[in-house]
Amino acid sequence: MRPQTPTVRVILLVLLFVLPAHAWPPFSATELGELQRGKVLSEGGHEKRVVWGRMAGVVKAPPSVVWELFIDSDAWPRYGIPRLLDSRLVSRELAAAMKTEKKVDDFYASLGTQQVPLKGQRRAGGKWTHFAFQHYDVPWPVKNRWMIVDTQDNETASGEGRYLAALRLAGGNLKMMEGEFRLSRFEGDPRRTLLEYSVRTDPGAHVPRFLVKWGVKKIMPAVIEAIRRQAKKKYPAPRAPVQKHPSSSGN
Repeated sequence: MRPQTPTVRVILLVLLFVLPAHAWPPFSATELGELQRGKVLSEGGHEKRVVWGRMAGVVKAPPSVVWELFIDSDAWPRYGIPRLLDSRLVSRELAAAMKTEKKVDDFYASLGTQQVPLKGQRRAGGKWTHFAFQHYDVPWPVKNRWMIVDTQDNETASGEGRYLAALRLAGGNLKMMEGEFRLSRFEGDPRRTLLEYSVRTDPGAHVPRFLVKWGVKKIMPAVIEAIRRQAKKKYPAPRAPVQKHPSSSGN
């Protein structure tokens, strides 16, 4: 990992987000070795009220499998993502209506019984947009945060194992959020995915440095682990072939 100054820390606000300035530069040989061994790389920092962070890790499954886990927002609560209270796809119309709302109860009142199927949103192999609601239990002294994320999905390079999602805030009680979620084949291996995620956000409140440090060191790696568990269910590791031993009959 790169050496960190006392101010190099990141916020809990997970998941799923980046300005190009905070995307990962080319990995060093040391970092590639750490990724190869399963380590999650994570770092971040403050820019006045803005907090940024990024993480990278390898998942033992094809990028297509990891991508499907990412875009299925309704399933996120079942992944075991730390501090996530709720996640679901919402319509463009509801996202627009929530643009100025700050109370999560108002979101749920407007949501009612609406359900937005992923199948109707996705354009496999192309470019498309979906809106995802996310609600997080943020530890004291920061109040819980919720957001609707406008996600610009790009699958045009899926044949090469590359997927990209650009994210920006469409509603919620944050002041600003934008980021990027990127998948590619790790070292050209179609059975392994390099997951890179970065975010830049103004949570609208002061975030103590101890909480930011906890987010970088604990929450970000835990998110990657949650994705790894789900990917393993969808893409079990191939079994080693059974070794046949010569007959011991003495012939």
